[in-house]
Amino acid sequence: MYRILPIVVSKTSFVLPNVQSLNSRVGNLDRMSFIYILLMNLSLNWINRLMNHWATNDLNKATHLLMNRGKLYVPQNEYESFLETYLKIKEKYIVERFGNIFNFFLDIDTIDEITSEVIWNTFKRDSICLQCTERKGLHVIFPGFIVSKDEAKILAQRLKGADLGVYSGKSLRMPGSWKMTPKGPEKRSYEPLWFTRKGEKIHYSLDLNKEMLKQCRISVDSYSVPSSVCPIDKVISKDSQLSFIHPAYADTKITRIARLGNCIILNTNSRFCQNIQQEHKSNLVYFVLSQDKKIKQKCFCRCAHRTCSTYNSPKISVGLRLLDSLT
Repeated sequence: MYRILPIVVSKTSFVLPNVQSLNSRVGNLDRMSFIYILLMNLSLNWINRLMNHWATNDLNKATHLLMNRGKLYVPQNEYESFLETYLKIKEKYIVERFGNIFNFFLDIDTIDEITSEVIWNTFKRDSICLQCTERKGLHVIFPGFIVSKDEAKILAQRLKGADLGVYSGKSLRMPGSWKMTPKGPEKRSYEPLWFTRKGEKIHYSLDLNKEMLKQCRISVDSYSVPSSVCPIDKVISKDSQLSFIHPAYADTKITRIARLGNCIILNTNSRFCQNIQQEHKSNLVYFVLSQDKKIKQKCFCRCAHRTCSTYNSPKISVGLRLLDSLT
């Protein structure tokens, strides 16, 4: 991001680029490049002024980020007013932040062979699809399908081309917002393409309006999480129940339980992977309990030099004690 210098005129902060800093980053600027970046910064300044009501300096509190490092906090009771203001801005550069649970979404780098039928057959959930205006990717959003980061990664693996790293960033560019790069804005955004109802594609090429933005919201508030799709959270016995799988899991704690189709997913605090017979430096392992009452270990590691991403440990039958606590 370019370094910017605020200049206060009549209590209004106008933003001008620091030319020396820009030259050091992208080389010598010609006159047209300078004018282009100047206009870009003035555009961002206009966004700042329109959004000033929601400005905050607290990153932990921020619900949205401007691509010039500005931060916004939009309370639930002002969300519709925020969307109305957002739609008034022609050149938008805003990303939405999400917390530990959020509406499941997919960031797909390739658009070939991705249709509403493929999405429905893969996830059996209605969705909204937004396509990059330069056809460089898709965002598919599943309203009301609340997941955690780990659950999202597991689900996204079902579809080829889905980016798993986007869930760690905890933010997603809002529909209609342009992408900002070190060389300036890329005038491409994600716009609504189609949505489904019970698997049937309803519309093609939709208008971006307030109701559509509300449906495309990623973040959720704890009080708005539907109980029917809320992950199953239980207090598990303090004594480990996974040591029967491998001695390395003697002190492993089950941190979260969630249903995924006909399976039960057990998130843990363990980094020990049976595929490499040692602990990963940071990635955790999880377990999948299937309908046949057998459990297998899987791993979140995506290292290119390893096969952990596709590894499934041998299935082991689950004892009644553990089974009773999970079902």
